[in-house]
Amino acid sequence: YRKDLYGQFLKALQINEGKTRGRQSPVAVAKALHLLAPTFFPLWDDKIARAYNCHYTYVPFMQKMKDLVEILTPDIDLQNTDKTLLKLIDEYNYAKFTKAWV
Repeated sequence: YRKDLYGQFLKALQINEGKTRGRQSPVAVAKALHLLAPTFFPLWDDKIARAYNCHYTYVPFMQKMKDLVEILTPDIDLQNTDKTLLKLIDEYNYAKFTKAWV
């Protein structure tokens, strides 16, 4: 049993019934944390995690997103949007790595 926040969420969100009983979902954890603090916890899925060489290691992924926000902040004008830079990166990651739209 892990005592860190991520581990506690992983255990709490574990599937309790059916064919996938006992399965734990790192994506579900990221979604739950993101709902609690969307400007702090980035979203991810398997394809996004692999693209950043963070296959289901969420804290290193968070650090990479934080670093990316810090690098891009001076060059990105957010005056004409109500979205945070992290949200824009989330949307880019989804479009690029999950859906392969870009």
